[in-house]
Amino acid sequence: MKQPDAMLRILETEASGGAADPDVAIANIASLLERLDPKAEGYERDVADLLAVGACIWALSKRVG
Repeated sequence: MKQPDAMLRILETEASGGAADPDVAIANIASLLERLDPKAEGYERDVADLLAVGACIWALSKRVG
């Protein structure tokens, strides 16, 4: 999925009430990390990106909660 399409889908998902609770979102990220292939090109970048998203969700949930 192209980045602009992904961003649109994210906005649409949130607008329709489909956003996951922070704990579910973080569990989903952990699941994605578990499924990554450590031998794949870009593995470290993908791990760093997903961890950053998880940290963002965590930080935002602390501000709201």
